[in-house]
Amino acid sequence: MPLRGFTLAEVLITLGIIGVVAAMTIPTLMQNSQNRELVSQYLKMNNVLSNALKNMEAYEQTKINKMNETDFKTKFENHLKTITCNSTIDFTPDVCLTDGGQIKYGTFDSNCPNDICETLTIDTNGDKKPNEAGKDRFTVNLTKLGLRATGESDTCENGLDCGAYILAHHKLWSGEIANNIPTLVIPDGCEDAECSSCTDSTFFKPSGGACVTKSNTELLSECKSSGTSNCIIKTSDGKEKNMTKITINVDGENTPREIYVSERIKEPQKNMTWNDVISLCPENTRIPTINELLAISKQRGVGNIPALGYFWSSNKYNEEYAFGVNFDTETSSYIGYGDNSQVLCIDDN
Repeated sequence: MPLRGFTLAEVLITLGIIGVVAAMTIPTLMQNSQNRELVSQYLKMNNVLSNALKNMEAYEQTKINKMNETDFKTKFENHLKTITCNSTIDFTPDVCLTDGGQIKYGTFDSNCPNDICETLTIDTNGDKKPNEAGKDRFTVNLTKLGLRATGESDTCENGLDCGAYILAHHKLWSGEIANNIPTLVIPDGCEDAECSSCTDSTFFKPSGGACVTKSNTELLSECKSSGTSNCIIKTSDGKEKNMTKITINVDGENTPREIYVSERIKEPQKNMTWNDVISLCPENTRIPTINELLAISKQRGVGNIPALGYFWSSNKYNEEYAFGVNFDTETSSYIGYGDNSQVLCIDDN
């Protein structure tokens, strides 16, 4: 029986099909491989920095919040494997690691507001691409309790704050990434040039008019309608404070609910009355009840929510004390004036 081979047409058709399949699948495979490498680089650098902070504090027998900025940088770098920086891109690092990672210091503060003593911006692979926030560029917080990834474990609205998501899922965020945390936009009818004298994001300037301050009601309404999980309020002394959206399960309530929780607002002073303390929360916000505060403490450290400290609830004990919550242990206790007690505010309208 004579043997029959393939015709030229059959061979060309087969090669064409193989080529089409390869063209469709190889880019995806290459992208998946690159993404896995980027995740691995972040996890490795996160571990390197965490160990450096722990080793520094153990060797120096002191905590980061007991150091000044110069001592911290010198002693922190003593526990890293570094080389001379020769970066040729826009990152301009302060510290370069032998494995290619790069570090840029933020503003060191030994008072550690919101428990954050220093925020580092890192590039996990140096000059290598993609050089994009959320892929190889991130921020990490150095706190009194160690290194903490920034962002939230279930979402990533700001590329630099995708670290918590990667730690939770061991993969890159696949949704849309912004370069910065969403902020409130200037209303229609107000061009940048017209608003140049209004530098604060809580101000706007109607066309042809003077700068006008937005109320917290307006700020929160616009923010919530935009769907973002980060909002801004303005305190009575003119300071901007961030609020983070979370879902809480409160004892005695049948269903979970969404609320916005602020960072620290202010420390109650000894010359204050109970009404003074309650009024520390800006317009359209309030101090949470003891049960709400206990539920919030379960999510301490999420977004801008404080991770540590003693916080007042709206449940009064007497003129000098309130029922409050110790965020360190997530338990209720009596809270008095001073002693580093704090107030945070919520909006659940």
